[in-house]
Amino acid sequence: MRLISRAFLAAVPVFLIAAAAACCIFPPTIEPSSFRVVQLSDLHLPSDLKDSQSHTWVCNLKAAVSEINAMQPPVQFVVVSGDIAEHNGEAGSYKLFNSVVRELKAPLYVALGNHDRRSAFRRYVLQEEAASEAPYYYSFSQNGWHVVVLDSTQPGSAGGFLDAPQLDWLRRDLSKHRDLPTFIFLHHHSVLIGVADDFPLRNAAEFVEVLEGFPNVRVVANGHVHHSLILEVGDRYFVNTMSLAYGHGDDASLPGYRIFEVEPNGKLRFYDKRLHQDPVEEFPSNG
Repeated sequence: MRLISRAFLAAVPVFLIAAAAACCIFPPTIEPSSFRVVQLSDLHLPSDLKDSQSHTWVCNLKAAVSEINAMQPPVQFVVVSGDIAEHNGEAGSYKLFNSVVRELKAPLYVALGNHDRRSAFRRYVLQEEAASEAPYYYSFSQNGWHVVVLDSTQPGSAGGFLDAPQLDWLRRDLSKHRDLPTFIFLHHHSVLIGVADDFPLRNAAEFVEVLEGFPNVRVVANGHVHHSLILEVGDRYFVNTMSLAYGHGDDASLPGYRIFEVEPNGKLRFYDKRLHQDPVEEFPSNG
């Protein structure tokens, strides 16, 4: 596995790139100037393979990597929006993660969730010798879009929180990229949807207040809720993405992920992709 890091304030984006054979499995075709982004979330990888459920969740990630590698045109990049680990960020979970995603051909970016542990992630995924509990957030620009990855984890809590330094950083970062349409990825949901609403982003009002000054933020995408739902609020989409391990309610036995398709004119299309099934275009509801 090849790790390429680039420092950005308190965080370092990670690329995990390797070669693998591919064939086309994604039905829709798009123009060459368009591009696709994949969001995986809530992998809940175990620290070992002691039972059938553990095997299933690892196999789900392997299947997703295989599907992503086979997409044509190729996926531009992949974001994992938290909860890589199942039990408090144990080392074994991140080692399993590394062993699977090393086969992914697209660049990979990671956000952390409430089941993750910053120091373990930094030690075993980022390969930092002096791993710390510092929040892990960063940004990058690609294909004429800006992408922000936030750290909403609050150690000891299932809910999320963005502290003042991170919100200040976000405001400064967005100010520097007002001319670019923007994705924001984080783990916790900032708009209540009726699922996992006891454990949302606890200071969502402060977060949304920051966003109000930046109409170029087109998408705020999260995991955490293990449910697929898109809300359109004004000109912004709040995107909740299904877990790759298991879902809630009607989604319980249908693990999957999200595909974003960005057209040359900036139009966004959203696909709910369940493992081993064709992607289904998903349309936003009004928030």
